Amino acid sequence: MNAGINGLANLEFIPWIWVFLLFTAIHDLEEWNINAFERSHFTDVPEYATSRSARGVIAFVCLVGLIWSSAAAVSGDPAAAWILLPAVFFMVMNAFQHVYWSVLSQSFMPGIFSAVFLIIPSGAYMILRAVGQGKVPAWYAAVWAVMFTAVWIHTARAGGKMTLFIHGVYPIGHWISERIPGEK
Repeated sequence: MNAGINGLANLEFIPWIWVFLLFTAIHDLEEWNINAFERSHFTDVPEYATSRSARGVIAFVCLVGLIWSSAAAVSGDPAAAWILLPAVFFMVMNAFQHVYWSVLSQSFMPGIFSAVFLIIPSGAYMILRAVGQGKVPAWYAAVWAVMFTAVWIHTARAGGKMTLFIHGVYPIGHWISERIPGEK
């Protein structure tokens, strides 16, 4: 295992983009059955929030992640860090939401394992590395950290109520799910 960790640590920033995208995809796939959790533990879940539309959200996030990561990777250093860090902060914030919701509900939330063991450590590493290697200034990371904190405070205040952001992405997932063949 040490060899794998050392191998990842020796990667340049651009290859780390693809590692983080892989971890994001794993995290999203771990959320395959998240709608059942949301229906059991959140209030104000819209009718169009179904397992199928949740999977549409997963497909949307993976596609956006691929496009965002590709844009960052082709831009080269140091622009890649400027482009990618907002997405990394978003995923780390989402990972902390999973931790919060698991504690709040006192139950397993889909996505918690990859959030804790993949997204939080690799996201923190990429942020620290980008700042430490001078790819982005500390103030840039601080701005995203403040935004992350504001969203997290919103999540904590919402408690067991579905947040506005999650409420907002379900129409996208519903739209996607309506265009995918199969049982509706």
